[in-house]
Amino acid sequence: MKIFRVLPSLFLLCSIFGCAGLSTPVPYSEAIQTPKDRLFEFQQKNEKRTSSIVVIRDEGFAGGGCFNNIWFDGTLAAMMDKAEIATFYLETGEHIIKIGNVGRGLCATLRDRIQRETLLKPNQQKYFRLLWNKGDTIPDIQPIVSP
Repeated sequence: MKIFRVLPSLFLLCSIFGCAGLSTPVPYSEAIQTPKDRLFEFQQKNEKRTSSIVVIRDEGFAGGGCFNNIWFDGTLAAMMDKAEIATFYLETGEHIIKIGNVGRGLCATLRDRIQRETLLKPNQQKYFRLLWNKGDTIPDIQPIVSP
């Protein structure tokens, strides 16, 4: 009967540490476009928004059950799933990118956010990788060389 008291704790530990594993980069050509119903802002290029940021989310078990919200300058822009790609059109200048978890279960308890600064020049396109580092319980976003 002791096993029935230990199993829930063991399951919880495996769930927590399983989510803390590494995520795997997705090649640009294999990434899946984030569906339009999860793209909220910065989707139209215009005379002011001539620069863009492309975000490619990793795949793998780490964070695989969570969606990741992406904000630009405090505005919710998208909710991305694993192995997805999305392009955001922004004005030239300095921007703050913020990443956080959303979902049910453990995802809902991970409320911390990561923020990064980036500077966009006119007509510039930058690429970012949304990833989970080993041991982290929150996602990260890092600039990458264009694919």
